[in-house]
Parts: sequence; structure tokens; C-alpha cells
Amino acid sequence: MGKCPHVDCHSHTCYIRAPTRVPFISTNTNLDQMTDIIDGSAHSRARESEETRFITMTLNSDGVLVKQISRSLWITTMVINEIPRSLRFQLPNMIIGMISYGSQKPKRAEFSPLLNGIVDELVRLSSTDSSASFQHSVTTRIAVYLLGVVADKPTQSMIQNTIDSVGFYGCTNCHIVGESVPAGKGFIRCFPPNLTNLLEPRSNTSYDQNKKQRAGRNSLTSVHTDGAKGYVGPCLLRRLRFFDMGHSFLTDSLHNLYAGLFLKLLKIWLEPPSFRRNTTNSMSIFDRREQVEVAFDSIHFPTSTYRVPQRLRHFCQFKANELRLCLLMGYNCFRTALNCNQYKDLRALAFALHLAEAKCTLVRTLRDPSQPSTEICYNLELLHRSWIFLDHDNFLYSFKLFINQINSSSKQARPRFIKSSSSNIRFHQRIPSSLFVEKYLRNQEYELYRTVFYNGLRYSYKKLPNKSRTHDGCILYHDSYNTKNLRVGFFRCAIKLLNVEQDNVLLLIEQIKVTSIADIINIDNVLYQCTNVLEGHFCQSHQFIMIKPQQIKEKLVFWCS
Repeated sequence: MGKCPHVDCHSHTCYIRAPTRVPFISTNTNLDQMTDIIDGSAHSRARESEETRFITMTLNSDGVLVKQISRSLWITTMVINEIPRSLRFQLPNMIIGMISYGSQKPKRAEFSPLLNGIVDELVRLSSTDSSASFQHSVTTRIAVYLLGVVADKPTQSMIQNTIDSVGFYGCTNCHIVGESVPAGKGFIRCFPPNLTNLLEPRSNTSYDQNKKQRAGRNSLTSVHTDGAKGYVGPCLLRRLRFFDMGHSFLTDSLHNLYAGLFLKLLKIWLEPPSFRRNTTNSMSIFDRREQVEVAFDSIHFPTSTYRVPQRLRHFCQFKANELRLCLLMGYNCFRTALNCNQYKDLRALAFALHLAEAKCTLVRTLRDPSQPSTEICYNLELLHRSWIFLDHDNFLYSFKLFINQINSSSKQARPRFIKSSSSNIRFHQRIPSSLFVEKYLRNQEYELYRTVFYNGLRYSYKKLPNKSRTHDGCILYHDSYNTKNLRVGFFRCAIKLLNVEQDNVLLLIEQIKVTSIADIINIDNVLYQCTNVLEGHFCQSHQFIMIKPQQIKEKLVFWCS
């Protein structure tokens, strides 16, 4: 295309400048490998049914208590699934569906009309009957469908309009009645499938069949007379075209698996056997917990890690993110303490989550306790606009610096000034020259630094072994000869070449020889390898290599045995 097709456009004869093009993202299903939502069966069904272009979204709803104003803030957000995961959750790409506040989290009757407004908008967006025209360009509306909801159990029961998870039929994924099991001085509700409780997943079909019975269900104890199967009323999301009443409610791994299942396992293993908690000597490894603690406490995390875990002895105080790191990075610390069956189950759980997770807090800005929703909407809009205009050349320098400072993490270097876009490296703690560097860089002027900040992340040399929980030296980097190959090494120093104007920074890396994948598990005669966890060692004769900062892929967690 050599010109704009619109006759009245200034670029009709020829383009005044190169036009901005927006390619549509491919949504073809990868039948051989599940890598993202667009490879799943739900997205495939929508694609087979729709002849026109469309996008899909995932919804999340959760609340937070803002202590400084004594208000509960509830935010519902959505993300577009077709955007790559590396960009999907960035602030400019997040969709704020609803913000509410009160003295406590909203009740079911309060939340329902708020959710109904979102559903009305989603129903309208699913229609492609209209289009909007702006001057010489035409914007065509494409359909938008909600495919999934991610929320914790209380929020999910509100959205799904089912009884709380502690009640009969409280499972949000199936129609099992549930049974009360003694636990300590009380009882807990669980939902085991067996001959009497056959596993029947929730679905649109079962939901529609129980339409008449839903109105009469309002008791936790009506077990055998409950034809509504746990629903206390209609679910508003049933109005959406491709939303499934069972599979579309996704697993909240942070609460269900890490802060739920894994924390329960840690209590069984690392606490003394107890009749009150129904734990026996065969379950507990309380007498061997010290060797697990020593192994886990020797793991080094990058300083940019969100919530570096405390010592394992304080596991009861772990937040969900700390439990996540404990399972993903430290599961093999339990190898010698657990028996074969226990460790096999733990390893299978860690492997599954490794596969699932292959790869500025707004509430702190609130000052007015009377209008927190208005204020946070303003703050979100301000941050969104600042993010978009930050790279504009005519944007005021002082504002650029201010925005960089408020968006910087406490785990990263806070900028004191802004250099040109091509200069994103800062040095710290100059050190004397070394014989190896002198031999490698003959007849060149240079300076050596122990620490370097590249793209806001810190890379620094720290002698091993040490008792610190953090270390910024272990990195994964691309091979300079073959960018598809990835290698592991330890940062030793940064080299600044003084007689070179561009590409004047090199990093000295001590190479690690990767010997094997750390763990392999056999499930039903199928071998699964956890390629996220590797084993390796330093070479007997230290081997160094010079790389450019652009070759760095990411920092790594490591454990020295």
C-alpha cells in the first residue's frame, strides 16, 4: 500500500510519514504444546464458533485493607489474553473494571449489583454490530469475550453465587456434597470423590437444569434436599456467551496451592506429631527438620526478588509469595528428610507448578479517607498517562525523573538523573585491575567496578560461601555465538572501556558447567524433567568469558552444597 485509501486524507497521494501499523496477533492453537490461554480448549471453541475477529479476557477481583484510612478497597481488573504474557500485566494494558470501598469487604447482596454492571458492559462488548468513525479513519469494533475468572475462595463463591466453601456443596468446581471430617477440636469440610460421591464437574448444562431449585437453597445443613447443588441464586456471568460455569472459574494457585496445600504439608512435616491435628510420627519429620532448615537457608535469592523468604523455622509466618518460592526453589531440600512416597508427591507438585509458571503499590498513594475510590482512579489514570508519555522527547525532564523515581522499586536502583535512552548503565564501587583483564584487554584504557546497574537491576560480586540470603551474581545469559543457547555463570566485575564511545561496557563472567537436570520424576512410566532446576559446578581451572550486558536474560536463584 503506497498511500492512504481515504480521499480526504493528507496522505492520500503519498504518506507524509511511515504509518503506524497494528498487526493482529495470531490465535492459532498449538496442538502439540500448551503454552498460554490461547492454546486452550476454551479459546479453541470460541475460535471455531466465531468467523469475525475477537479478543478474550480474564477477570480478577480482590480486596485490600488500607490501614491508614481504615477502609477496605475492592478492585476488579481484567487482562487481554492475546497480549504476550511479558506485556499482559503491565499497567497500560490492565483494564480497571470496578473500584469500590467501604468499612469492610462487600457482602454478597452489595457485590451483585456492582458485578451486574460489569456483565452488562461485557454483553455489549460481545456485539460487533457497530463501529465508530474518527475524521478520516474508521475504527471497527471487534467482539470481546470473558473466558475465565481468577479469585480466592470467598470472592469466587460471591461471583459464582454459591454457598461458602465451608458448606455442603461448597466446592466451586464440582457437585460433590462434601463431608465433615474431625480436625482438632472441630470439623472441616472436604470433598473427596468416591463411590457415593461421584465426581460431577459444574457446567452450563448442570447449572441450567437446577434453575428451579436455586431459589430455595439458603441453608448449610440441607444436604439431601438440596437440588440447587450449592447455588443460592442466579450467577450473573451465565449471560456471557463463552463463559462456562465450571471450567471458567480458574484455580487461584497463590491461595489454594501455596498458602493452602503446601502450607498444610509444612505444618504436618515440620511441627511435632499431634493428636489434636491428627498427625502421627510417620507423617512428621520434626526430628529431622534441622537438616531441611540448613539446606533451605543456604539458598541465595536476587535482591530484586519480591518477598525473599525468611528462615524456614518461621514458615508459619510466610506470606503466599514466600511459600511459592519455598516450594518452587526449595522442594529438593526435603529430599533426605522425607520418605520416598512423601518426596515423590512433593516433587510431582513442584514439577506441575514449574510447568504452569514457565515464565509501586497504589494503596500507599491514598491520603483522603472520604473518597478513596475517586483518588485511586485518579492515581491510576495519572500513572497510565505518565507511562505512555514517558518516552516522548518533548516531555519535561523533571517530570521524567520524578516518574522514574516513583515507579522505581525498593529492590532496584533509584535514579538520581536520566541519561540518554542509549545509556542505561550505572556503575558503583570501583576496584583495582586484575591480571586476567589486563591480559585480555591489552593496550586499552578501562575501569573495573564491583557493581553495575543495568536496566534498573543490580548485578554485583559477592564472595561465596556467605550467610547472606541475597546474591546478585548468578545470571542466565545468551551465548554470543548462538543466541538460542543459554548459559549460566557468576558475575565477577563490570569493565568500562574509556577509549570507546559506544558499546563500551563488558561484563566478566565466571562460567558454570551445567552437568544435569536436578530432578526427574516417573509418573505412569512417563519421565518428566524439571528443566527450571539445574545442577552444575565451577570448572577446576577457572574459566572466564566477556559478555555484553544485552546478553543477560535474567538473574537466578542458586544453592551451594
